Amino acid sequence: MLDYNSAAIVATLASAIPLFVVVRVVYLAFVSKTRFVSTDCLIDTHDQPKNEDGEPIQLVLKYSYRVGNRTFSGRRYYFGSKNECNPELLIRYPAGSRQTVFYDPKYPSRSSLQVGFHPRLWFWIITAMVGSSILWIAIVVGLVSVWKLESGSDGL
Repeated sequence: MLDYNSAAIVATLASAIPLFVVVRVVYLAFVSKTRFVSTDCLIDTHDQPKNEDGEPIQLVLKYSYRVGNRTFSGRRYYFGSKNECNPELLIRYPAGSRQTVFYDPKYPSRSSLQVGFHPRLWFWIITAMVGSSILWIAIVVGLVSVWKLESGSDGL
């Protein structure tokens, strides 16, 4: 039988997932500024797909770089960004151009064209915190309601 403590534990575990994802991105954004090192990269392609109204959706940017004897590829402009459709990025990173990329020496496949904390990351932090809180409350209320229905009890 499910009790209140079990409901709280289940809710905590389920609502921690979005928080974990956001915390990981925030961690990488902060670490990128201090630990990542730079190297040259080649902008392989960039494109801006459009929706049915002809409006740009997001920037699709691909680049390649070498670390030692290995070649890596990346698509990240900033940790915490979705490569927003910004006309400046198309001008700044034209296909075929040489740019600077920052990569994690421990995990060279982690890379970004910019380091640090993207301003829009605050939106995702706040959204994850509020959403996780609402999710936690909804799960606890739902599980406790089911428990009360199954046990036939009226009181707490």
